[in-house]
Amino acid sequence: MRFVGAAAVLALLAACASPPTTTAMRVIAPAAVISPAPGTVSVRVSGGLATSGLDAPNIADADFKAATEGTLLGAHAFAGLAEPSEARYALVANIVRLTKPYWGGTYTVELEVGWRLLDRTNERVLLRRGITSTGTATMSDSVVGATRIRLAVEAAARANLEQLLRELAALPY
Repeated sequence: MRFVGAAAVLALLAACASPPTTTAMRVIAPAAVISPAPGTVSVRVSGGLATSGLDAPNIADADFKAATEGTLLGAHAFAGLAEPSEARYALVANIVRLTKPYWGGTYTVELEVGWRLLDRTNERVLLRRGITSTGTATMSDSVVGATRIRLAVEAAARANLEQLLRELAALPY
C-alpha cells in the first residue's frame, strides 16, 4: 500500500509543469547574418503568462524578454541594450498565442508573436510582423510528459526568435 502511495506522489511530481528557461529559449548560434543596427534597442514583451502548478508550461513576459535580449546580444543585432528612454530602437513583442497539447507521445507546440520595431528618432515603424513558429519534442527527448512539453515550448520560442533575426537581417537600417 505504501508503494502505491509513493508511486502516486511521484507521478504527481513528475506531472508538475516547470517553466521554460531563458537560456533554452535563446538562439545561441543564429543562422541569419546580421549587420548591427546603428544604435541601441529596448525590448518590451506583453501577452505572456507565468507557469503555475499543474498547468502546462507557459512563457512569462520577463522570461521571453530575457531570451529576446540574449538572442539580440548574441547575434550582435544592435549596438547594445538600453532603457526605453535612452534607446534609439524599441522592439515590442506581443505573445498572441501559445497552443499546447495536453497528452501524447510527441508534443508539438505553436507560438505566435506579434513583433514591432520602431526607430524612435523619427517614429518610423521598421518592422511589423506576426511570426508563428512550432517546436516539437518526442519520447526520445524525454519520457516525462511535463519535461517534453517544456522542451517543445522552448523549441517554439527559439524558432520564433530565429525567424525574428532573419527579419531583422533583411532590414535596411
